[in-house]
Amino acid sequence: MKQTGREDILAGPEIPQVSAYLWEAFTDLHKGRSYGMNGGNPLTYEGIWAWCNLSGVRLSWSEVEIVKMLDAEWLKAMNEGA
Repeated sequence: MKQTGREDILAGPEIPQVSAYLWEAFTDLHKGRSYGMNGGNPLTYEGIWAWCNLSGVRLSWSEVEIVKMLDAEWLKAMNEGA
């Protein structure tokens, strides 16, 4: 089987412990990602808000923006490989 690296994209680089919780938030949110005809849809502020309410995790606005940046990079990587 040809290895594309796409299966391991969520593994990502080693994350400093101080920011690991943001990567964990992103990967948890990613599990609930919706998909359309063109692949994964961006995470929404509404989805992040709902996840925060359900999980009890409180993210500041800047932390939400970091999660959105991680998501944008994930989407970019997926589109480059398409």
